[in-house]
Amino acid sequence: QNAASFTLEYGMGKVFPCFLMLHTYIVLSIHLWFMDPPKVEESFRVPMTSIRIRTPWWYCLFLSILDVTPNYLTLLSLKHTTLTSSTLLGSLTAPSIMLSCHLLLRKTYRPAHCLGALLCISGGLLTVWTDLATSSNESNQSSLHPHSYFGDILAVTAAILYGIGDAVGEFWCKHVDRKEYLGMIGFFGAIFCCILVLFTERDEVVDLFQDRANLYPALGVIALYVPTLVLYYVLASVFLVSSDATLLNLSLQSSNLWAICFSVLAFQEAPSSLFYTALVLVVSGVFVYELLGNSSSDEKKEIAGHASEPFNRQQGIEP
Repeated sequence: QNAASFTLEYGMGKVFPCFLMLHTYIVLSIHLWFMDPPKVEESFRVPMTSIRIRTPWWYCLFLSILDVTPNYLTLLSLKHTTLTSSTLLGSLTAPSIMLSCHLLLRKTYRPAHCLGALLCISGGLLTVWTDLATSSNESNQSSLHPHSYFGDILAVTAAILYGIGDAVGEFWCKHVDRKEYLGMIGFFGAIFCCILVLFTERDEVVDLFQDRANLYPALGVIALYVPTLVLYYVLASVFLVSSDATLLNLSLQSSNLWAICFSVLAFQEAPSSLFYTALVLVVSGVFVYELLGNSSSDEKKEIAGHASEPFNRQQGIEP
């Protein structure tokens, strides 16, 4: 998402993050037409449609808010603070999601879990610190962000919301329905993004279609961006059915490392020696969390059953 926004903004002078997300949410909403019909006696109708779902639609509205808001705040923070600061504060998603899973899903974490999380966060922070030190040596960026504290607040808020949203998403994928989860965040997400585009990005979208020189390159970026992000949502939801949101988030801490790998291949920019240290930390963290910290299968099933009991009783779902 950041790479596509960067390419459009700095390569073509186009800035419309909500317009980018709009197409992704529209595609995700198609899951509503392919999901299995509800098996519970009582179902709920999606507003303005004949589609019936397992949970009240306002639950799904809340789910969509937890998905759209941090995406928007993250992109907005990049206008007020540096990319390195935003990414650094984004690492707070890991402790946020662990706390959210503990409170919402009643998960307990072993020392190996905490060690794995610490290793992954350390690797991500080391990568950002290396990037920050390099950019500080090359030029002073402070004048470009006179209100960086506001961007930091936005990034912290986004990280906290990402953690809560991922924890709730894990619950929905495991105990409600994966396709319903994707379809409903797509349905309401498309509505939210459409409203935001009309009120905040209307001029930018009009300018896109009037700029003949950059129209087709920009549409090419969008054509690559949308299926890639849709694929991420689908694969992440499949992953959450059998694993947990904390491991998914820790694995995503390596995104900065892969960005550096891309810069090496695309721009022939060799990373510093600290890059390899950060890579080892992230890979080691995922290894420790998954192989040394995970509970047994029986323990996982027992925890999952306890976490879903209140919801199942409320919705009338048989165990």
